[in-house]
Amino acid sequence: MEQKEENMLNQEKIILKEDAIKILKPIFQKYNCMDANHCIAKEEILSEIDNKNKKKYFKILRSFDIIKAKNGKYYYQEENEKNTKTNKKNIIIAIAVIVMAVIILLSNINIDVGNVKTISDDNITFTVSDSWTQIEDYPDGYYFYKFISNEASAALIEEKLQQANSENTDTEQVEITYKDYPASITVIYSETDDGIFNSIDEISEKMKSYVEEQITPDEYNIEISKTSQGYDILKIRLEFYENPPEIDYLYYIFEDGKTASISATTYNSLDEKQMKSELDEVANSFKWN
Repeated sequence: MEQKEENMLNQEKIILKEDAIKILKPIFQKYNCMDANHCIAKEEILSEIDNKNKKKYFKILRSFDIIKAKNGKYYYQEENEKNTKTNKKNIIIAIAVIVMAVIILLSNINIDVGNVKTISDDNITFTVSDSWTQIEDYPDGYYFYKFISNEASAALIEEKLQQANSENTDTEQVEITYKDYPASITVIYSETDDGIFNSIDEISEKMKSYVEEQITPDEYNIEISKTSQGYDILKIRLEFYENPPEIDYLYYIFEDGKTASISATTYNSLDEKQMKSELDEVANSFKWN
């Protein structure tokens, strides 16, 4: 993660967590849903709260494993209130649900490998293959997904979710294999020259510690090189063998105190070669305006 994302996890999310505890914990206590033997529906909890951020609060406590799920209902795990790290698996599920919800709305999924499209705003420009579908209004950056080795999974996911909706089933109960999920690419950047880092070496040192102490993958490697635009770039590859198997690429582009993060994720090892190739194309096309 780049500095902006890390600050979000270590500051904003922790602040939100404390606010969420104040709002939601009393409701779980009221219904005595403080262990796995006593659960309550999400809708019942939210109906008790008159706060515009109630859904966000519920999500944040889920990400810290303070609110836990069992058979489509939820209970409060008081001993996890001191957690300072979000649960990686819950974050993955949340992202996957967003992707799957978008898929339901699509009548036609583009899986052709062909032309590239240019993405540009006041700060950056880059190109990405138009075979990647963009989720509009992604906060703080750009998000793309693509079915690479598992094109048939798009229809499978849509079918399962439509079935779940028709049966009024909680999405979290729908069993969809991680290998069915599409690969993803995200581009996030700092809009201003905030001077957080002085060099790519500083970023490398910080990220090496972050990977080893907090992300703790089963396998990783880090290298520094240059993009086609002449920017310094730090490239990190992470692999998790289980829970679930996952391959991540984290790229950090540095120029005069500005940092951009370009990352890619897949849960299917068959995606890796093509995903990395197209990720490299995005990184090499990236430039500051």
